[in-house]
Amino acid sequence: MERVLFAFSGGIDDVLGVHWLSRTQGHPVVALLADLGQAERIEPLGELALESGAQSTIIVDLRRSFVEDFAFPTLRSGARYEDYLLSTPLARYAIAQELVRLAGEQGITVVGHGSSGGGNDQLRFESSVAALDPSLEIVAPGRRMPPLDLDRKMERLRRLHLPEREEFERRISVDQNLWGCGQVHGGLADPWESPPEETYLITRSPLDAPNEPLDVVIEFEEGSPVSVDGTRLSSVDLVLDLHEKGGEHGIGRLDHVENRVLGGKARELYEAPAAQLLYTAHGALEELTQPQDLLRLKRNLADEYGRLIYEGQWFGELREALDHFFRATQRYVSGRIRLRLYKGGITVRGRESRYALYDREGGEVADRSRREAAVGFVDSITRQLKAEATRRRAE
Repeated sequence: MERVLFAFSGGIDDVLGVHWLSRTQGHPVVALLADLGQAERIEPLGELALESGAQSTIIVDLRRSFVEDFAFPTLRSGARYEDYLLSTPLARYAIAQELVRLAGEQGITVVGHGSSGGGNDQLRFESSVAALDPSLEIVAPGRRMPPLDLDRKMERLRRLHLPEREEFERRISVDQNLWGCGQVHGGLADPWESPPEETYLITRSPLDAPNEPLDVVIEFEEGSPVSVDGTRLSSVDLVLDLHEKGGEHGIGRLDHVENRVLGGKARELYEAPAAQLLYTAHGALEELTQPQDLLRLKRNLADEYGRLIYEGQWFGELREALDHFFRATQRYVSGRIRLRLYKGGITVRGRESRYALYDREGGEVADRSRREAAVGFVDSITRQLKAEATRRRAE
């Protein structure tokens, strides 16, 4: 049987999927574990994959690529899906890209994933593989095994003597990376119920956050963050630094009911302290440096960019074309933003850029010039409205 390169993240569907491929279907499984900033969570997953039936594992550090090639372009665009900063879809694209690269390197012609048959991630994985190497065969055990609810999956897991994780029993699915942490929590099916505080993994409760505010200065060059508080950092270290600062002050929580790609709504909990700080700072800098018409168009296109990311179209030509546009808009988005973090809130406290379009001088001459220009401008706007009013009165 052919080898299968399987994207393994450690969920119950991954465990059952690897077992099904290896023990039931007879495929030698190579489990790909992508380090996207899960910290200490990554190492135990290798053991879990082997115990589930994988023949071998490959752990790849994708943190820099994930931040620079996926997260930062999305930041420069200002894209989000509804209120969500897209940490999970971006991770899937980074993993899929590596899946295709490794398959080519190792001569593997079949790749797999453990995404459920009703979720969004199956689309993100498979659309990415199709775009990057349409010759690859894709196997998705979640769609080929009998559909089971979580209780029956747990029964199957125990009957097969497969390894368990604490979050399986707690009905929690966690996806954590440098850009954020997303959870689907089986105990929160009732949208009236508030999440227990222990549900949150990377942010402190705003009520328990420090009583003293923290000021943070973030510097950007052409739309990309390069330093925090005057210290230049690598992309990964910069995100980690803001991750820690924001998490300590309760920044970046979102309890969200979102519209899924395949229909229906799902309640998701998100934490994105670094991403939330960077989005706030980047937006404030664009307000200072971008002309009005460009900002208006960019914000409209950012919605489309976010939708494409959410719906599995990262490697499509439309997303790539939009990315060229967004990159061009960042030519003058350089400068510093000072943020204040306090009890879960972010306040912009200062803006500075050598490319600022803000008129600091003002003064009597400028004001007189604006007043004179306003006469003709206002007349041109109101003339048509007067004509319309006269016509209505004549009826």
